[in-house]
Amino acid sequence: MAFQNQFTLSLELMSLIPPIVSAAESGYAKAMKLARELQSSGSDIVVEEDFAELFGHSRIATQMESSFRTIVANSSAPRTLCDGIFLQSGPGPTVLRALKSQNTIYFSTVVQCSFLACVHNKASLAAVLSQFLQNRATVASQKHTRGHHSETARDAPADMLIQGFLQACQDQTAEYDWCRNLDAVRETLTLGTDASYAHPIRL
Repeated sequence: MAFQNQFTLSLELMSLIPPIVSAAESGYAKAMKLARELQSSGSDIVVEEDFAELFGHSRIATQMESSFRTIVANSSAPRTLCDGIFLQSGPGPTVLRALKSQNTIYFSTVVQCSFLACVHNKASLAAVLSQFLQNRATVASQKHTRGHHSETARDAPADMLIQGFLQACQDQTAEYDWCRNLDAVRETLTLGTDASYAHPIRL
């Protein structure tokens, strides 16, 4: 009787294997599709995950979130540059993923990186962020060595990959006018209205 029960259980478990394998294959295919789309736009899936961990838990003001979503969601019709080459403005794979309602972490990341890319030189910014991530990885590695296994040590992405992600954020959110926000902040702080941020200062 015990053997029959074990045999029945084995058959039931075997029946679950095809759906599990199918789900795993489907998940892998979706991940690879996303990775290829991000790569084609100049970004990188690993960099986006690292930066979501770094920036994604900051809250975005409700009014800014609403206006940002509305503005960057718009895309223009493709404009022909020459035979077979088209130019289209609007959100690409990085921003489209961030705009999904359940992806608040990615949305927060894109908003902050879009702003940083607007007001800083992207090469310098990428170098600083890479160094920060590398320092964090070094600390995590030291803690892991001392027995703190909850700390995960990961190498920092290369500067070029970070710069590609920052460029993707800036390009795909180009419709959002950060300069207007800077002007509004300046006026609120009563620093005068005679100057303009038509061209943000690159630090």
